[in-house]
Amino acid sequence: MARRVQPSARSTLDEPQGGRARLSGRRRGPITEQASNWRVVVSVIDPEPAGWGLPPADPHDGTFVAGGVRTLHELAVAAAVSGREVELRGPVSLPTLDALADAAGARPELPTEERRPTERDIVVMLGGGHEVLRFARLVLSPARFVLALLAPPGLTGWPFVSGWRPPSGLTVPLDSVARPEHFRAMAALGVDLWTHMATVQERADAVGARCAFIGNGDPLPPAPPPPVKDVPVVYLEASGWRSLAEEVAARMQTPVQAIPKGDHETVMAALARAHVLIWPARVTGHGRVLWEARARGTVVVGLSSNIYATGLDEASGAIAVDSLEQMPGAVESLLADPERLDALAQAGLGSAREQVDWARYVERVDAAVAATEQRPEDAAASARAAIGESLAQPLEERLRAIDRVGELDAALAQATARVGCLDGEFADAREALRELGSQLHLAESSIVETSAALADARANPVGEARSLALLNELARRARRRLAVRP
Repeated sequence: MARRVQPSARSTLDEPQGGRARLSGRRRGPITEQASNWRVVVSVIDPEPAGWGLPPADPHDGTFVAGGVRTLHELAVAAAVSGREVELRGPVSLPTLDALADAAGARPELPTEERRPTERDIVVMLGGGHEVLRFARLVLSPARFVLALLAPPGLTGWPFVSGWRPPSGLTVPLDSVARPEHFRAMAALGVDLWTHMATVQERADAVGARCAFIGNGDPLPPAPPPPVKDVPVVYLEASGWRSLAEEVAARMQTPVQAIPKGDHETVMAALARAHVLIWPARVTGHGRVLWEARARGTVVVGLSSNIYATGLDEASGAIAVDSLEQMPGAVESLLADPERLDALAQAGLGSAREQVDWARYVERVDAAVAATEQRPEDAAASARAAIGESLAQPLEERLRAIDRVGELDAALAQATARVGCLDGEFADAREALRELGSQLHLAESSIVETSAALADARANPVGEARSLALLNELARRARRRLAVRP
């Protein structure tokens, strides 16, 4: 795996086989004086293992995109609307980006080269992942580092404390995430935070961490719900809460339909047909599917333990219960009351569309970027960058060694396969030699019999004729044994 590090190399067009243009330059909106001096880099997910540089964009044509990854696509497009120079790095769904960019009128760049962060970069990285090195290379860089918290720290991403291990959402103690010490550590290391969870912003603000609430936005308004919904209750198969949803469904009298994993458009179309979505998330981020369902007139029934969710209340068109045991009864009661069901659906339509209003979202993102641009540099920033620079070379050597090990592993696999082929050829040759030895043994026996017959013929000339007949018979037998034609 080749790794190319160029401090400022940037490409705006990559033409793959098949002729489709992968990358295109950004379209500018109104630009501020501050914006011209900074470059916003949205980094989706790093390859394994994480390097010291920013990964190149990895465009693909897949239409299934995880909710958090789609949110970062939206964030990059919103930042580009202001006219800022914006890069989107890591895996990029071209169908998703194309749709968002066409609707918004702005597009981030998709660089084809890895490079080191610079002092004019604002690097926004997803807060998920457990490899500390991913965070260290940005903390120890000259860039301004923004952590996009799409879930409470400690749930799906390293919370900047030692001894942490990724927990299961099904069993994680609710008081172990988004703790004060998590936010204090981030602030002490000069990390800015952006989030779409009001509760996370409140907790970060309480300990003096810089945290901007950016919320959500989507330039693509959802299609109106169908006039008639023909599915009573659904749940999502592609969800970390599938087992809990199946448990609830098993207790229901009304049939429950599972929506299988699929591309965004297909899943949303199936969601729009349903009256109710079972969403038994104990604790998660704001819950993207929560607003996506409400925007399609589908009422969500969730758990009150999920205090980070946005819009999980009746005023927003959803219902929260205190336990899984209460969920089947709440759903059945809702289905038995069409007037209440319709009122909640209508409330959800309004609140969801307001929640993801694109113009307001762009304003919040612009304000968050401006706040990061304008904040004073902390006293340790230069020292951290120097430490990072000193660590970059040995890390790159380590990564090259890992790449070399991978190449050697591949060569070893090829050699092992060749040895296997040679072993097979040797076995075939050994079997052929064994067969030839058997034939030689038979020939030797025939020669012995023939020699004995000749000796008998010489000793007994009277029986010569009979001996000749015997010789002919022995020769015939020898030819048959050796499969030799006369």
